Amino acid sequence: VHTIPTSLDAWQKQRETLKRVIVRTIGKPTTQPVPAEPKTVAVEDAGKYERRLIEYTGYCGDPVKAYLCRPKTATAPMPAVLVLHQTVAQGKGESVGLEGEKSLAFGSDLADRGYITLSPDSITAGERIDKYGAFDTRGHYLVCPDVSAMGRMLYDAQRALDVLVAAEGVDRQRIGVIGHSLGAEQALMLAAFDDRVAATIASCGYATFKAER
Repeated sequence: VHTIPTSLDAWQKQRETLKRVIVRTIGKPTTQPVPAEPKTVAVEDAGKYERRLIEYTGYCGDPVKAYLCRPKTATAPMPAVLVLHQTVAQGKGESVGLEGEKSLAFGSDLADRGYITLSPDSITAGERIDKYGAFDTRGHYLVCPDVSAMGRMLYDAQRALDVLVAAEGVDRQRIGVIGHSLGAEQALMLAAFDDRVAATIASCGYATFKAER
């Protein structure tokens, strides 16, 4: 890529090249991931929706816990949204309003409005914090050295999308992703690499160097 595309048509023509450049930076999977095989851990009544704690196998073979929220009164097939949290140790708990900043509880808010939502823990957050601590990626590079931390977040997000798309009652033509901060970066990456995403909301995902000074 020698020049920045200036039109939608130019962006579309450069898309595959841009994706190859990104993959060259974040790393590419070298092994075929094992099946996700989601299972239910617990079920809670959350008013307008049911909040189900599930567990499935992540990109690198580690267990991932997530909250699957399903509205009680909506009629299938329903639109669905993958919710990716910010850089916060509480992980998925913030996404459904159980911990952290209430204004970022997109998973529970959207479930109240009739969407099926899936809110997983990112690597190094929530129940995926290892002995190195929250958002310390040393453990990641020991178990998954073929990709960068962002690469793993992207491939984990695609795995989460697999789980969401396969969930009962989901309209596969109406799949969205939303994230704040780090979650917003992941949301944009996922939308760029996965055509199953029909709508994306990225809240505070990127800023200019000037703004960060």
